[in-house]
Amino acid sequence: VGDAVCNLGVVVVLALDDRQLYISTGRGVRQVLPDRVVQTIARNMRAPLRENKVADALQMCVDSIGRAVSGKHVKDNASFAGEDGGNFGWVFVVGFFGV
Repeated sequence: VGDAVCNLGVVVVLALDDRQLYISTGRGVRQVLPDRVVQTIARNMRAPLRENKVADALQMCVDSIGRAVSGKHVKDNASFAGEDGGNFGWVFVVGFFGV
């Protein structure tokens, strides 16, 4: 994922109707965003997604990825207050390249 030389990309796919979340990291970013951190981010997104707060869940995901690549700790079960993201039957793809 990402530039072929650096491979620093992150892709987030959220399929609401299928209730599936997929986060893929490039090899170059795995040192700061290992699988355990990705699993924590996905776990933290569950509560807002269950409440149909899609925008909140995606914002939490983006913020957590930003914290991780900045060398900051990503807390498990982090609380996040925001506006209702609504219930959308879409697939969301968020990509970070050259992080």
